[in-house]
Amino acid sequence: EPAERCALLLQAAAATLRAGDIDRGHALCHEAFQLARALEDARLMAQAALTYGSAFAVGKVDPDLLRLLRDALAALDARPGRAGDAADAGLRARLQGRLAAALQPAADPAEPIAMARQAVALARSTGDRRALFETLTSAISALMDFAPAAEHLELSREYAALAEEFNDVPAQFRAHTVLFIDGLELADPQLMEAAMAHCERLARRIDLPHYQWRVHSARALQAVIHGDLDAAAQRLQRAQEAAAQAEDRMAEMTLSIQAFGLLGARGETARDVIDAAQQRIARAFEACGADDVFTRPLIARQRLRLGDESAAEVVCSPGTVDRLIAMREMSNIQVVGECAVLREDRELARRVFDLLSPAPPRCGHAGLYGMCWNGPTALTLARLSTLLGDAAQARSYLEEAMKVAELMGARATLLEIQAELERLAGTSDHAELQAATQSVPHGTYRTIELVAAGDFREVRFAGRTAALRDSKGLQILARLLDHPGREFHVLDL
Repeated sequence: EPAERCALLLQAAAATLRAGDIDRGHALCHEAFQLARALEDARLMAQAALTYGSAFAVGKVDPDLLRLLRDALAALDARPGRAGDAADAGLRARLQGRLAAALQPAADPAEPIAMARQAVALARSTGDRRALFETLTSAISALMDFAPAAEHLELSREYAALAEEFNDVPAQFRAHTVLFIDGLELADPQLMEAAMAHCERLARRIDLPHYQWRVHSARALQAVIHGDLDAAAQRLQRAQEAAAQAEDRMAEMTLSIQAFGLLGARGETARDVIDAAQQRIARAFEACGADDVFTRPLIARQRLRLGDESAAEVVCSPGTVDRLIAMREMSNIQVVGECAVLREDRELARRVFDLLSPAPPRCGHAGLYGMCWNGPTALTLARLSTLLGDAAQARSYLEEAMKVAELMGARATLLEIQAELERLAGTSDHAELQAATQSVPHGTYRTIELVAAGDFREVRFAGRTAALRDSKGLQILARLLDHPGREFHVLDL
């Protein structure tokens, strides 16, 4: 029977999509949808559209999915005798929630955000916990990165609990990856660690590379925050190996962004290396047919750090900046603000400050889409305040940024903040150390400490601590200080 064939096609499609074979799974969904349309079965059409949409593509608007969802909604609304039907209401909530997620990233995110909230409310009104669970699956994606963190954290926790209740292991994995990002935005490292530990257990249980690369990617992000860039590079390599086994094109999109972000964290200055990493991002996005607008501020910031202002403007033109600001995705606006500081563009700095300052996320990030940490948002606000000439406001933000960095265990970021506080106060680490040295008797060199902290070293002396970017020279000094009185041949250093 055609209806039975349609149901079997959808079962096969769901299993194929969960195994990570997206193209084959989508083809099966299309076949089932056309069969359901021929049968004039609105509910089967809805199931086919929802199954197609069960594989979430981060940062990409899929026109095929939009068409399937809208056609299914229209067919459901036209179904005779649907008034007051709780089953249809639950199905409509699921379709509307998935449509909201499918519209993101939208030029104006307000519409899909409102649609997602309405879908959740409709699902709750039915009293059907399965309908609520499946609606939350989509609504969380529509709200993530756009709605306030406290709102989607509450929904993420509810979604995780429902995934446990229904023993849906892939949904449990997804819920905890979302909780990981919620913890990042809220500067809650305990939530991040608990969520990712849960993901690790689930990835071992599922034992598919489609899930394993996500765990390695998240661990790489945590390592970057802590300043352990070698560990981050190792984890990123493992993520890339797992993604290659999974043949997951969306993974290459995320990992190419994350690799580019790691170069920035390392302070990479070789233009050929930056060029190659940027080209890798371009290839990944072309293969997925995704919009690269959210990568542009990240690339522009790195170009500006290298002094390539013209290249930065090509990547992130005034039109792109206007589009990003209109979308009001605060973590990307944060990076636009960093670009304004590097360019000393006070007009753009004012625009970004006015958008970012009323209710900033505690930490900026590139979400599941890019898996990069942008640092405390207060640090960016401090830099914007300095550029705009408000030193008192800048100091207040730097003090807030220091609290966030301490919470996150971000030692290299703490050193950056300390250096900015000292610059703001008009002091020089080198001058302070020199003055202190002149007043200290000979032999007290033993009290000097050079402590590695990611790409920086803390120089601790006479009750003061200075932040210096690590170098071969500092590494040699650290070795000499660790062995007072010992002679070294120059070739041994």
